[in-house]
Amino acid sequence: MQIGNKFRCYPDKRQQEILHRWIGCQRFIYNAKVREDRYFRSFSRQSLSLAGMKTPVDQKYAQFISEETVWLKDTPSQLLRNGATLWKQAYQRFFNGLAKRPKLHKRIGRQSVWITSELFNFMESDGKHSVQLGSKSRVIGSIPFKAHREFNAPASIHISVDAGQWFLSFSYDDGVPEAKEEDVFAYVASLSRPDIEASTIGIDRNTTGKKVATSSGQSFDYSGLQKKRMLEHERKSRRWQRIQARRTKGSKRYGKAKAKVARYKRYAKNTRHDFAHKTSRTLVDQTGVNVFVSKRCKQQVWFDLQKALLMLPERK
Repeated sequence: MQIGNKFRCYPDKRQQEILHRWIGCQRFIYNAKVREDRYFRSFSRQSLSLAGMKTPVDQKYAQFISEETVWLKDTPSQLLRNGATLWKQAYQRFFNGLAKRPKLHKRIGRQSVWITSELFNFMESDGKHSVQLGSKSRVIGSIPFKAHREFNAPASIHISVDAGQWFLSFSYDDGVPEAKEEDVFAYVASLSRPDIEASTIGIDRNTTGKKVATSSGQSFDYSGLQKKRMLEHERKSRRWQRIQARRTKGSKRYGKAKAKVARYKRYAKNTRHDFAHKTSRTLVDQTGVNVFVSKRCKQQVWFDLQKALLMLPERK
């Protein structure tokens, strides 16, 4: 079974600059593959002689390294290869019907870089954990991180940055086999009706005044203090957004205002994540089968809009 971990890490300024460069180079290769694919597909549609030819889906990236992109050579080649691999994996999801075609990655929001085992090594000394990054010729150094739980060494890691905070994420196999769908169905079929009813609970989301409500009468919602703080942080976030809009883009004061906006928005994000984690953990521990109400939000909104329009008085 795959176990996921996400730890806070603390690179210094020099390491942050290098990691930002790694993130940008890997994103550049990914976006270059997206643009190349769009070019081939549009050209094949317009050229009759190329009708029926398949668009290449490969992991080649050497064609993107030229005199105009010499800075790509300062980045380990494994990171560039991983960028092309991520693009191909995204395309495989499209072929399997799990997602749309790969899109361009933007510079805003959360940014991450995928690092495979050739470029990192975990270290522990006196109970403190760190990860050694870099190759023999391009060494970043040791980056400390806070491990709040035990873990096994993975095959690859992701280092991400969001609103100035850095994170180390990875997953590993703990050796416990995952339950197959056929085995789960066979186990449920062997239970009696009273046992199934006792271990099953219905869950409705976003009910009036509650975030989650169950058929047993339980309800889950933010605490009063959390609601108060979320409103306060939202008010401060809007205030600093107005301040940011009045400052010169690219200046230090603009960057400080932007960082404050991100910090105030981070509280609501962390609160929602904490609420979802604790609520799901409680529901999973209490019951064996959780049944969620399927809501088609778009259709419901359209139905409410039609209903509101029909109730409007006629114009004379």
